[in-house]
Amino acid sequence: MTKQAEINLLEQFAASVPSDSYLTPMLNYINGQFASDTRSDFPCLPKLADIESEIQTETLRLVSIRKTLQADSEKLEQAKLQLARIQSQIEAARNESEKLANRLRLIAA
Repeated sequence: MTKQAEINLLEQFAASVPSDSYLTPMLNYINGQFASDTRSDFPCLPKLADIESEIQTETLRLVSIRKTLQADSEKLEQAKLQLARIQSQIEAARNESEKLANRLRLIAA
């Protein structure tokens, strides 16, 4: 297989992948570098290693963000429960004050 045939094969594959696929941006990123490296007989493997490293770094960052969001979500749920308890206490106090106000009105009458 010639260099150009390999380049064409990758381009054809990239064109066949649906645009909403996770592969599309990766292939677009790799395609130009692959063509350049293949034409100059420079292996693109170091570039792929860089990409893999970037993916791992980004994955770790996203995992960290997910953990933070989960912790924040749990805090929010706790705050909602606390708010519900406070609202219940306020309602109970309001009811009690209304009862007292009614008693005072009866006494005053």
